[in-house]
Amino acid sequence: MLPVIKIGFINLMVFPFVLLIAIEACFLALVYIEQIEYPELINMVKMFLPCLIFACIGGKTLYLFTKVIQGHKKILNLFNGFVFYGGLIGALVGISLFCKKHKIDNRWKYIDLFVSVLPLGQSIGRIGCYFNGCCYGKNYNGFLAVRYIVANQKCDVFPTWFVEAIFCLMIYIFMHYVNKQIYGLKTAVYMISYSFFRFIIEFYRGDEIRGIYRGISTSQIISVFVFLFGGLIIIRTKIIRKRGYREW
Repeated sequence: MLPVIKIGFINLMVFPFVLLIAIEACFLALVYIEQIEYPELINMVKMFLPCLIFACIGGKTLYLFTKVIQGHKKILNLFNGFVFYGGLIGALVGISLFCKKHKIDNRWKYIDLFVSVLPLGQSIGRIGCYFNGCCYGKNYNGFLAVRYIVANQKCDVFPTWFVEAIFCLMIYIFMHYVNKQIYGLKTAVYMISYSFFRFIIEFYRGDEIRGIYRGISTSQIISVFVFLFGGLIIIRTKIIRKRGYREW
């Protein structure tokens, strides 16, 4: 746990720095691994800012919602929390609005591109969570337990950050074997696989920042809907393919 690194007179916030690394890694992956064509790359660069803005709005809105549900009064501290699912929904909305504004017919092509590198960014981002002091696991003394500071107390916790980082990296690798010619399929695969994993890993989380309702967290509730939506995308994709189309 090391949220701030002091370099001379400069206090470097580790989490934002790790996020910048994650964003850069995703961009490089699009260019050198996905090898997307130049017009598509330009559109991805152009939609980055609106995508980021909507992701921040979505992640912060869901965070504040969970705090209100829990009865917290100091909800105006806008820099104290962020919920991934809110950010994901916001980013997808940002991409869709950008495509609509610029009259790009197949938004799913760009959503697939975004989702194909998203797990790589998540994998790196979870390392930032470890340094930031958030998203830690429950008290745990078993195999691979990590000594951590929770509420100013040292304790051993389950390494949720590293488990998720490894799983997201596996999803990212697997994405290369998903047919990119079937628009929407990569998005569906990601939604189904990540939401299933997220539902399980939430049982091992020790922080309650996501909100807890009778043992079920906000993220687990959203995971169910994300899983179902991913299934609907696959069904819709099969229907479109049977009709001889690639776009929908």
